[in-house]
Amino acid sequence: MDFGTLLHFAQFIPVFIIMLCVLVAAHEYGHYLAARMFGMGVEEFAIGFGKRPIWTWLRKSYDVQTVDGPAGPSTLAYATDGSSALKVEESPAPSQVKLTVKETTDFTVRPWPLGGFVRIKGMVPEEDGSETKIPGGFYSKAPWKRFIVLLAGPVFSVLAGQIILFGIFMIWGQPSAPRHARFEEVFAGGPAANAGIKPGDLILSINGQLVSKPFDVVKEIRDNAGKALPIEYKQGDKVVKSTITPILEDEPSEVQDEKLEATGVKRRQGKLAGRWESSYEPISIGDAAKTSALAPVAVVVSLVDMFSKPETIKDSVGGPAAIAVATSDAVKKGLDRILIMCAMLSISVGIFNLLPIPPLDGGQMLVAFVEMLRGGRRLSLQVQGAIVAAGMAMVLMIFVSVILLDVTRFTQGDRRIEQIKKSK
Repeated sequence: MDFGTLLHFAQFIPVFIIMLCVLVAAHEYGHYLAARMFGMGVEEFAIGFGKRPIWTWLRKSYDVQTVDGPAGPSTLAYATDGSSALKVEESPAPSQVKLTVKETTDFTVRPWPLGGFVRIKGMVPEEDGSETKIPGGFYSKAPWKRFIVLLAGPVFSVLAGQIILFGIFMIWGQPSAPRHARFEEVFAGGPAANAGIKPGDLILSINGQLVSKPFDVVKEIRDNAGKALPIEYKQGDKVVKSTITPILEDEPSEVQDEKLEATGVKRRQGKLAGRWESSYEPISIGDAAKTSALAPVAVVVSLVDMFSKPETIKDSVGGPAAIAVATSDAVKKGLDRILIMCAMLSISVGIFNLLPIPPLDGGQMLVAFVEMLRGGRRLSLQVQGAIVAAGMAMVLMIFVSVILLDVTRFTQGDRRIEQIKKSK
């Protein structure tokens, strides 16, 4: 392993960890804020997993209250685990008192930065239903309040992505079609690499035709697969003359127009196996806000389109390894690409968590909604267990499927990635 590879890994690993932590923190902070808004006690806000926290960077104490309990003189009691002090204060109404519980939230970091959680008090259902009587407990609150607490996580994930996108639009502008025939990336072993072209090189002419934009190159090479074409390009301060032989892609792909957008026509074309340098267009604050606000709609549309064409799912879905590879690729290209990926991943995580499958937030929201229809009455422990078991089986099936897709890609070769490389 050479020094350049080691340096890349030294950059990639902390970026990958920081990105995961930011995404998790945004999601869990939504749960935390909503829980506190409705007077629920939050025992821990954790980034990462593992048996014990390795760092408690903040402790926040507060009171949570409920109006359930017998009337009587003020008393002071302690929970059986000694974690919370319970103060009973007389209420003006003799039939009710206000129970005040002193709670502390530990904001922690755990050893494995692959997720995180917010542990709200009283979230574990009990056979006798006692979870509904815990002061400041999750299930002691009305179903509509629990619904909002569960919804807040996905909403904050989506909001975090939108905020990041808005910042990108304000700093760099809106991503647009490449303006110059300059390669940002050249794939090893491809026609461009074999012609001596390197990232940053500017194409001046190909097949005797002067080039001013990427489409000029695309137009010349797409019908000339297998032919050696003369090419001139600028590398640093010198002009290099060479020949380049486009390769014919394995499967038909979309024919692009002058803006490099799909025309709807498909055919096998000649490719150079490189990626054009990206560009940005200035955008107004209003357009930036509108575009970032509509980003979740675009994600939903793409998901619907993907599931309407099951044959494309294997080429469109990736697991942890695919995310890691995409992050590694983004690190090579710069901060803007890292932030774009982080934003879209955050939005996707938020939308995915809305699926009505326990233990995802959407699955728990479904249970809360059913209890709202039942007038606040809890589902039996047996029904809850059956719902959770079915949901866990579905989540496990999804997880195993994406892991198998990752394994297939990285052990047998990712045909999709190869096609993408050839199509640029």
